[in-house]
Amino acid sequence: ASLRESCDLSRGRYRVQVDADDWVIADDAFEAQVETLEANPRMAFVYSSMTMFGVGGEKLQVSHPHEGTVTLPGEEALEAILGFNLTHSGLMLRLDAYHAAGGYPDGLPHVDDMLLAARMCEWGDVGYIDRELYAFRQHGDNVHLAPQERVMEREILPVIDAAFGGPLGERVPAAVRRRITRNALVHLPTQYVFRGERRAGWRLFWQSFRLRPIDTLFQKRTLSLVLRSLVGGQVFQRLTRWRGRQGTDRRQAA
Repeated sequence: ASLRESCDLSRGRYRVQVDADDWVIADDAFEAQVETLEANPRMAFVYSSMTMFGVGGEKLQVSHPHEGTVTLPGEEALEAILGFNLTHSGLMLRLDAYHAAGGYPDGLPHVDDMLLAARMCEWGDVGYIDRELYAFRQHGDNVHLAPQERVMEREILPVIDAAFGGPLGERVPAAVRRRITRNALVHLPTQYVFRGERRAGWRLFWQSFRLRPIDTLFQKRTLSLVLRSLVGGQVFQRLTRWRGRQGTDRRQAA
């Protein structure tokens, strides 16, 4: 309710959310995003790569959903958005697009920002700045850290269905929709298994399997989950590095 109220009370052209436990790490973050929106009047929102820190302050990951700074039509931006590459903090939106999309949806406590962004894709273009402008810290309330029973059934899959039930559904190939769905089904299990919490990860995997057995089971990411669970983190990393070197050698030989 507070998010809706703040947007309703806003009288500016743009709005950006920075949650209480997230922060701005680039001095020109706001300036860079405003300049991007000003340069493209048909841009619904702009976001950036996001830096994830652990509870102890260590840098864990930097997301790069696209190769370089880009402006994308809404239908082309949809896959990255529904692929958990967008965080609430740092999303600077155009208020006209926000209101046209109907504002924050109700009943989605973990992924309401994902559906809002997907609906704003119907309004216009999406900007991505390939820089570390914002950071967030993993904590117990993150959906990646606190497994929510039936979150796949109650929130994630319904959001994907809602996104493709609108105008963009006719412009996005069926193969893309299936890829988005398959990735979503194993996204949370992957987060947990690769962090060493195998029981939680496989419990979430079982929930996905019960909903969409074929799409959950028959994909490469499931093989990675099995291998990571069997050999452990260190061996899996060594195998991944070895595979990467083999691929590099083959490309150089060609």
